[in-house]
Parts: sequence; C-alpha cells; structure tokens
Amino acid sequence: MNWLYALPVLACPVGMGLMMWLMMRPGRSQSPSADPVSGKEIEQLRAEVSRLQQSQFGGYPPHGDGVLLDKR
Repeated sequence: MNWLYALPVLACPVGMGLMMWLMMRPGRSQSPSADPVSGKEIEQLRAEVSRLQQSQFGGYPPHGDGVLLDKR
C-alpha cells in the first residue's frame, strides 16, 4: 500500500520522459501545415522588399554596407 504514495511523485518525471522519447523518435513526419514557405511566396516577398528598398533608399541598401536582394 505504501507504493501508492509514490505514484503522484513519479507521475511527472515518467510522463516527461515519455513525452521526450516520443518527440525525439526518428522518422517523425511533419504535418502539412508546417510546410516551409512556397517558392511563389518567396518571390512575392522578395519583390515587396525590393519595392520597399527602392522607395526608401533609392535602390541602395541603408548605409551602403548591405546587399540588395538577389535578382533571380
């Protein structure tokens, strides 16, 4: 009967260990909602940043030490 008193004390570490093991298992697939940004979205964002640079800095990076976005 004394072992019943140990159950609440062990529940947290055992549960945490189980969660860590489940998260670190190899071969976990990512959900589709966690997909990286698509190529189309990247191109749209690059175009927007380029427009903002043109309007703010006249096409030059601030302080002349940055690099403009790649014009692929």
